[in-house]
Amino acid sequence: MAEETAVLRDKFERFSKLLSILEILSRQIDRDALLIRVMREITRAMEAERSTLFILDEKTGELRSKVLQGNELADICIPLGAGIAGHVVTSGETLNIRDAYSDRRFFSEVDKKSGFHTRTILCAPIRNEQGKITGCIEVLNKNSGFFDVEDEQLLSVLSFQAGIALENARLTEQLQKKVERTAILHDMMRSFTSQLERDRLLPVIMEKITQAMKADRSTLFLLDRKAGELFSRVAQGENIKEIRFPKDRGIAGHVATTGETLNIKDAYNDPRFNQEVDRRTGYRTRTILCMPVKNSAGEILGAVQVLNKEGSHFNEEDEELLSSLASQAAVALDNSNLFEEVVNIKNYNESILRDMATGVVTMEADGKITTVNPAAERIFGMQAKDAVGLLYHQALN
Repeated sequence: MAEETAVLRDKFERFSKLLSILEILSRQIDRDALLIRVMREITRAMEAERSTLFILDEKTGELRSKVLQGNELADICIPLGAGIAGHVVTSGETLNIRDAYSDRRFFSEVDKKSGFHTRTILCAPIRNEQGKITGCIEVLNKNSGFFDVEDEQLLSVLSFQAGIALENARLTEQLQKKVERTAILHDMMRSFTSQLERDRLLPVIMEKITQAMKADRSTLFLLDRKAGELFSRVAQGENIKEIRFPKDRGIAGHVATTGETLNIKDAYNDPRFNQEVDRRTGYRTRTILCMPVKNSAGEILGAVQVLNKEGSHFNEEDEELLSSLASQAAVALDNSNLFEEVVNIKNYNESILRDMATGVVTMEADGKITTVNPAAERIFGMQAKDAVGLLYHQALN
């Protein structure tokens, strides 16, 4: 009787733990926070030393984990198919291993890096609602004895629910990023349209792109086709007012010449990186995302270069965002160029009118005077500042 009571108590405790974890999964929509909570609760429910949740990155063919409890490693990345986790994700099989080091599939490299010693492993695949494997949960070192059949059943239920929760969190995260991206682009467009003079526009572009990309700094290099050079009048945080170099030199030169986007995780290991600017300024470039800036006709106007993302390197989402920002910047630069052309034509016409000996008065269709050149002031005895805006017969009376 006592034995049956103990079994029932054990089952009740496991059921209570399961309900607690399911409640957490249903309430948490932030993926990073979800991973931390899930791993903490699964470790407790499984009576283990630690747990790791691996997520399959289909683009890179790797398994990634942002959470490794009790370890200094912030991130684990292993090839698909490597280790126990890799085998489980590839085969869809649940593995219950009583001696990790005697199993040839065990990937001991993590233990070597962390100083942790793995003894027993229970690993189950995570599937989404369509049954597709999206990762796995790996539980290590049961506190007493080995993982049993009931542990396997419990982890199977938890991994299924975790898969649903992670998918919901992923969709929520995507929606939030789309909303944020729309807000960023709207703010960029509003800021760009409020400024037409190029020398004033360039600092606005760089400030907004730096903020949006969560980077240390950014620079817009424009193409001077006549000189065959790239130049920048904006170099944030530097005393240099203008940088000029051959259009095919360095990362920006490569991008402006080829039209290729470059995402570099270690600048000094890339032979295309021109270290001269760093040497002159004392700055240290670590990561680079560089993208061509093209006008509506597809012509390359230059390159936008973003440096040193906060706490990480630039990813695919950053590339998509910078592409949108570069398109906005190209439109703003086109508008700025048109504005400069109009201003230059206006200044040229005004200079001609000032030098003409013939009196010239220009008017709108309704007869309102718009300009009066110096010769007309002398001939008609009027002041341009007083006549502009009046009807011609009022000004001439």
